[in-house]
Amino acid sequence: MKNIFFILIIVFFSGCIPKVQSEKMILDTVAYKQLTKDSINVFIYGDEGVYFPGNGILINNVKILDKKEILDAVLKSIQKSAMFGPIENNSTYKLDVFIIKALNIKSSDILTWEISLEMAWNLSKDNKTIWRKTITSLGKNKTFIGYDRVEGAYNDAVKNNIDKALSQISELDRKSVV
Repeated sequence: MKNIFFILIIVFFSGCIPKVQSEKMILDTVAYKQLTKDSINVFIYGDEGVYFPGNGILINNVKILDKKEILDAVLKSIQKSAMFGPIENNSTYKLDVFIIKALNIKSSDILTWEISLEMAWNLSKDNKTIWRKTITSLGKNKTFIGYDRVEGAYNDAVKNNIDKALSQISELDRKSVV
């Protein structure tokens, strides 16, 4: 409750609200092995009612965890990693990402915001599941400005979730993927 009040004060006095951007969710460095040169397509799903009022989680009318931004971050991270070939609509592989829940975690430090993000990942080829996993990641951010804490924690949680998923996918046996 204190964090939300603090965010409202910052937003009121600053007059502007920064937007969560996918660039901050994209993996900085990637060291995954290439699985195939075949194309892939990615889809993001989430509960529009509980965790996604409109297109994103709203905290005091601040849009967080926008599905379009997460999709963009996943696509750019896959491209950067070169694990698959091109990203195409009519692709050989399909990666479905389901955003299950995002929860604020109470931190002992008032300047730290923590988010727990749970996403389910499903990689398939020809409608047959190759790999499926539910991944929970933690995002943390410590800064003086309240909204920056929230935004940074969500970006960190998404980035960590993408990293864990792509890391596990890259470790798949090439024979099971091809």
